[in-house]
Amino acid sequence: MKNFLWGAATSAHQAEGGNFSNDWWQFEQGGFIHDGSSSNPSCDHYHQFERDLNLLKDLGCNAYRFSVEWSRVQPKEGVFSHREIDHYHRLLDSLLERDIIPVVTLHHFTNPLWFIAKGGWEQPGAIDYFVVYVQKMAEEYSGKVSCWLTINEPSVYVLLAFLAKYWPPQKRNLLSAAKVLNRLVKAHQAAYQLIHNRYSRAQVSFAHHMTVFDSWRNNFADNTATKIFDWLWNQYFLDRVRDQLDFIGLNYYTRQRISFPFKIFPTPGKEVGFAQWEFYPQGLLRILRRLKKYQLPIIITEFGMPHGFNVSPEENLQGGVEGIRRALSEGIGLRGFFYWSLMDNFEWREGLTPRFGLYEVDYQTQERRLRRVGERYKKLIKELKAEFGL
Repeated sequence: MKNFLWGAATSAHQAEGGNFSNDWWQFEQGGFIHDGSSSNPSCDHYHQFERDLNLLKDLGCNAYRFSVEWSRVQPKEGVFSHREIDHYHRLLDSLLERDIIPVVTLHHFTNPLWFIAKGGWEQPGAIDYFVVYVQKMAEEYSGKVSCWLTINEPSVYVLLAFLAKYWPPQKRNLLSAAKVLNRLVKAHQAAYQLIHNRYSRAQVSFAHHMTVFDSWRNNFADNTATKIFDWLWNQYFLDRVRDQLDFIGLNYYTRQRISFPFKIFPTPGKEVGFAQWEFYPQGLLRILRRLKKYQLPIIITEFGMPHGFNVSPEENLQGGVEGIRRALSEGIGLRGFFYWSLMDNFEWREGLTPRFGLYEVDYQTQERRLRRVGERYKKLIKELKAEFGL
């Protein structure tokens, strides 16, 4: 199997530092971050990317998933920053010099302040504004980028921003949530067409956060609630855009139990602590088997586990890799795996406290140190390359 992507992932706002023109920076200044930290400088990836790409290469990776920060390249409506566009050109050139394939995410949760001032994703013109940005990115980077992710985890964004009041704009409104989710569907569809118009051989998808949902009790009420929630979370967006996908981008982390009426919780005693996740790496194979029916290539665009809780990221990675082995042996069209994350970074409302990195970051000195999970990942890449000819 040629061109299997072994990589790690980051996002601009979480890793770069210095993103001062989007809604998340405004949210941070409002005092909403749990540990009182901020995204600046985080791991200063904006200035340190050459060093970080060397670290990626040292792992044996041949691909890197990162995001372009919309508010950097388009700080004002109708105004694009040539300096910031050139920054991402330099990043792409550095990847290509190292024979590392770029996988570029266009929207990873953050929105420019000028876009928010107009109503964000709730405004009727939201798709048109997004299309202008995507068109510019495709014009600039399509000669260097063939693999694109339009939107990261649209279901997560809608849930936390428009139903749970946890992320900006901190709303709890079912009509707003439905409106935004459907606008994101149309935004993906428009972006897919734009990128293909620019480069017909492009590979375009979105990063879909899928969770294993199991009923708490085997009864009609719990089973029905589980089916409904599973459809809303795992199927709705995917099925709406299935004709505008060249592959399926899968983010997988955990399992949740469901009891009527829509109570969601990890299996008691198996919580990992962060976000009340359950340690359940075997769920990755369950999701991969489920996705086989779409007859599309699958790239695991995120998989990981935070450090410092009651299970080890190495154990989680090993469990995930066993799922990859099974999937490949069963003929499931898996084409890539990206670990979240290359290095510690800003974990949204939880701040700098949760640490997901293959590399540990000292935020005071900006030093990086390879963790045991990084060593394990490096070894696993070699093993699976030899085992399956990846």
